Amino acid sequence: MGLRAAAEPRGPHDRADHPLPRGGAGAVFGSKNLKVFGVVGLNDVKVANPKGFEEAIERTYTAFREDLSHPWSLLGGFGRIGTGSGVALINDKHVFATRYHKYTSFQHANEIDGEAFMRKYETRPIGCQSCLVHCGMVRKPLETKWGTIWTRGPEYETMYSIGSLCFNDNSDMLYYANDQAEKYGMDTLSLGVNVAFAMECVDRGILSKDALGEGYTLEFGNPDATVRLIDMIAAREGIGDLLAEGVKRASEKLNQGSQDFALQVKGMEFAAWMPERMRGVATTFATANRGACHKRAPIGMELMEFVPMDSTEGRAELVAQIQNVVNATFTLVSCRFAEFVLKPAQFVDLLNNASGMSFTAEQFELMGEAIWNMERMYNLAAGIDASQDSLPEICFKVPLDFPEGYKPLTHSDFNILIKDYYEYRGWDASGTPTPERLEKLGLKG
Repeated sequence: MGLRAAAEPRGPHDRADHPLPRGGAGAVFGSKNLKVFGVVGLNDVKVANPKGFEEAIERTYTAFREDLSHPWSLLGGFGRIGTGSGVALINDKHVFATRYHKYTSFQHANEIDGEAFMRKYETRPIGCQSCLVHCGMVRKPLETKWGTIWTRGPEYETMYSIGSLCFNDNSDMLYYANDQAEKYGMDTLSLGVNVAFAMECVDRGILSKDALGEGYTLEFGNPDATVRLIDMIAAREGIGDLLAEGVKRASEKLNQGSQDFALQVKGMEFAAWMPERMRGVATTFATANRGACHKRAPIGMELMEFVPMDSTEGRAELVAQIQNVVNATFTLVSCRFAEFVLKPAQFVDLLNNASGMSFTAEQFELMGEAIWNMERMYNLAAGIDASQDSLPEICFKVPLDFPEGYKPLTHSDFNILIKDYYEYRGWDASGTPTPERLEKLGLKG
């Protein structure tokens, strides 16, 4: 694993490489002057029950084949178009954050979604070893006004962060910006939020529209400004030096009310979902141990309205259950998309046959809960307490195109979600796991 260029100046959203995309792992490596490291094993990797493991693998493949055979399969869409295949639906549902959450949908979404990239650029799907989905999209080399590019992507989250959030509808620029992030080693989610934050600061009179230097105007929907600012962030040049710290630190330094609209929780920039619309996302962003992460949220259930987007009833419980299961699954170093098809019992089936252990599905989920609580205790020891289980004030402002018939997020609803969440977790009113809960999980207080 190697260190990318942007981690040399050590920005919090710099990454080590594709497997470690968020959280500043690259910045940690850079701070230690660590350029590259490798891992090699000298012995064979053996499984406890080879025959049982092979049968468990076949059951897994059967489940995937069955899912992919259906025209409505989400993973099937990923395999045909990429993770941007759902942009049209997300935009129609009014949860596609646009122009820094001023809108819930983007008029030009069809210019930057997965369909647009398949239509405009010659593409070849690729996948991880042995995976049936092939959700990665490699595009043919393309000449743009900013230079020649050849890379994979962009993914859905990039279509949001550098696309709709920045009010950009230029697919060539989005493709190029995605390549910039790949080369510099920067997470496109945090990167795009920082770029959009700077644009919002200009709109609010906090930053100058001339902050990028001669020949550039820092404003929403300006592709040249976006490309220029990404270069400046990577090089820590001018205003880029401030934004390389992330929107939390940048807003603290700028002040002037900017912390109220800094899209971050616990220092982690927002993923591509709207707490204003989705109560599960609001709960997940606020309570996630690493900040505004979408990896443990009931997104699909809310998006398809299996549960009402704007209801607080049972939402905290649902979020906590998902957090537990996903945490357990992540111990297997499993792709997040596998959970769209496999039930927890199927992961346990693979684990037990490979390791010789005898987990039940209930024990597996309990392990995930124990991990979640250990992370919580670590955060509390580091000074990250209940005051940071919060959302920026911008999430309680009603977007201009908020759909009729739905209720926007209120402080009252949010307080209910957090109270319900703490109670379900077995935490006290200050968000601290109780000794009784820790004992049940086999943890010491």
